[in-house]
Amino acid sequence: MFYCDPDSRYCYALSFDLDDMTIDAVISKDGITPSLRPEDVPLRSGPPTREELLVHYPHKFSWAQLKTFVNSGSALERHSEEPPQGIEHSDSDGSLPTIPADAPKYFTADTPPSLISIIMNDWPYSVPPEIEHALIWTCLPVIPPDLPPSIAPRVLQDGLWGFTGSNLPPPSPSTLHECLPALSDWNVTADKLIRSPQGTPEEDELVRQTSSEIDAFVRRRWVESEWETAWFVNPPRLQSVPGLAHIHVFARHKSPEETGGGY
Repeated sequence: MFYCDPDSRYCYALSFDLDDMTIDAVISKDGITPSLRPEDVPLRSGPPTREELLVHYPHKFSWAQLKTFVNSGSALERHSEEPPQGIEHSDSDGSLPTIPADAPKYFTADTPPSLISIIMNDWPYSVPPEIEHALIWTCLPVIPPDLPPSIAPRVLQDGLWGFTGSNLPPPSPSTLHECLPALSDWNVTADKLIRSPQGTPEEDELVRQTSSEIDAFVRRRWVESEWETAWFVNPPRLQSVPGLAHIHVFARHKSPEETGGGY
C-alpha cells in the first residue's frame, strides 16, 4: 500500500501485516528513491516532520505490541504532552477556560465541540508510521468523579483504556513479558511496572461501564468500519496540567481487504 504525506512531496510504499511493517520505497515527484538517508533529512528544532520521524525516530514496536501495552495498564511510558494552544490558557493570567454552567459534569460522548480539541501528537509514541496518535484534550474531567468505591483505587492507579474496530479480543496482558524487550530503550522492565491486581468479573464490568462514554466517543469519531483503535486515559495523578485531561487514541486505518473494498 501507499501512504502519502499531505505536508511533504513524498509518498511511501509500505508492506506490512497487522504486526509489522517495512518501508520499501519513498516516491517523490521526481520518481522512486531507494530510501531516505539521515543526511537527506536534517533534524530541525521543534516538532518533527513525517520524514524526520521515519529516519531519525524509527518505530520500536508493532501494532500488536502496542495493543498489548495498552491492555496491560501501565506498561507504556505514558509521557505528558503539552496541551494545544487555545485550550490550556484562554485567559491572560494563564487560568483554565471557564466551563459553562450547563456543561456535563464529566466527559461524555456528547460533550460540546467547544470543550474539546483533537490534535495529532507532535511527538507520537514509537508506533509504526501507519498508526495515527491523536490526543483528545478537554477541560472536563474524563474520569468520572463519583467512581464506585470497589474500582476507585484501580482506576485512579491505572486509568482507563479500551479498543474499537475489531471483532478479535485484544492481546492478553499475560503476554506482556514477550513484548517488554521492545521498551528496553526506555528502561522499562517488569519489576518497574505498577499494576493493580486482577479485578473480579463484577469489577471489570464496572470499569467497562465507567469507560463507556469515552468508548462511544472514539467509536463515533473513528468509524469502526474504517478504523481500528486502541485508546487510554492517564489517571489524574499523571495529568500534565491539573484540571485539563486528555485521551490518547492510536488509530490504524483498515486495509481494503478488511473493509471489503478490494483494490
